[in-house]
Amino acid sequence: MRESTKCIVEALAGETKMGSTFVTNHSEIEKILGKELHEKLYKYGSGLRNKLLHGNFGAHHLFDGLTDDIYNKLVSFLRITYDIQIQGGLFTLNVIFMIITNIQVCL
Repeated sequence: MRESTKCIVEALAGETKMGSTFVTNHSEIEKILGKELHEKLYKYGSGLRNKLLHGNFGAHHLFDGLTDDIYNKLVSFLRITYDIQIQGGLFTLNVIFMIITNIQVCL
């Protein structure tokens, strides 16, 4: 279920208040993914998320391997930040949401 990793990253990052509105906390996303991967996914006008939301998805080869990169950054972040060891492969969506819920409860 690596397709869901972007949602998991956003859930871990949480929201921040901008004026009277809550928005995705991109500072935290960048801490999880690193600057280069964050820009590849979120950069205005050229990031994959922006292109998909606006129906402008031409050169899809530019994003080959992106899901694996996000997954690897996420696993590394969980290991380094929370000492959560994910051994040898995919974690399921249920497991990762349980991890996120437990992290949020402990904070």
